[in-house]
Amino acid sequence: MKMETVFYGALRNSGMPHRNASAIVNALEKQMTTVLASKADLTEVRNELKTEIATFRTELKAEIAAVRTELKDEIAAVRSELKDVRFELKADITKVATALKTVEQSLLKEMANLNTTLTVRMVVVMTALQGIAGSLLFAALKFFN
Repeated sequence: MKMETVFYGALRNSGMPHRNASAIVNALEKQMTTVLASKADLTEVRNELKTEIATFRTELKAEIAAVRTELKDEIAAVRSELKDVRFELKADITKVATALKTVEQSLLKEMANLNTTLTVRMVVVMTALQGIAGSLLFAALKFFN
């Protein structure tokens, strides 16, 4: 039995005239059908919410996957750039080491040249001193003889 019928019967049994009881039941039924939600309405809203939540979840997962992919790509790009920088640094270090070797070799060569020059000058000075010493000795021998 419908609730409206039971309510109408209760109003009539309490002594309310048919016209008043019918008007009250009609007004109540109108309010119940337009303002209040039925179980079917709630079930429909629940199903719509479930669908929207599932759609949102799917979209969110897709966005997260896209962000994850972008992040992986950016990390790979940074790693690649770091690798390039590392190779450039190694090349620069090798160039500097080569330049230092060249400078070292040049300095060693210059030092060897200076050593040779000093040796030659020392021999010249010693030869000159021997000549002077010999001349002095010869002069002394002549003087004392």
